Amino acid sequence: MSKQVIAVDLDDVLGDNLGTVREFINTEFDLNHSAKHYDIIAPYWSYWETVWGVDDKEGRRMFDSYIKNGGHLKQKTLPQATRVIAKLEQQYRLIIVTARKLEHADETHQWLNQHFPSVFHDVKFVPVWGSDSSANKARICQEIGAGYLIDDNLEHCLAAHDAGVTALLFGNYGWNRNDNLSEGITRVKDWQAVAEYFGV
Repeated sequence: MSKQVIAVDLDDVLGDNLGTVREFINTEFDLNHSAKHYDIIAPYWSYWETVWGVDDKEGRRMFDSYIKNGGHLKQKTLPQATRVIAKLEQQYRLIIVTARKLEHADETHQWLNQHFPSVFHDVKFVPVWGSDSSANKARICQEIGAGYLIDDNLEHCLAAHDAGVTALLFGNYGWNRNDNLSEGITRVKDWQAVAEYFGV
């Protein structure tokens, strides 16, 4: 009997992108933001700009600097991610579904090989920056036969749910905090909650 597929996002789900971004931006742009600065409620697609108090153009420049300086490779894993993923892998087929651009494939595979060697069966890079972006991860989930999606973006979770995929909204971030989650979407605040959800 074939294993059910779980699609797993990478940034701010497996890896501590938020913490790594904060440290880099503080150093590179002479800011002194604490974790509390990154706990404000703001839309996902303009979150960094809101925290930094800059426009979209400057926000892109700052984030691009983070990427060019190896931000993807510097991320630490989130607490218990390694342990829980290892347990899930015994019962499920795990596939990365990330909004990273294909041009960042090499460092993505390098990071996964370092922190989660031989765990994920595939990595899907999803172009979410164009039109109809919120539906793209949902389509990929359907194509790979995923029964579940674990993601920190509520839009992706909503689209996945509408496509018949069980969506787990990961984390309690300022960009995804919503007291009125749609029926059928479950918030899992951390990897311990994921373990409890799947009973591993």
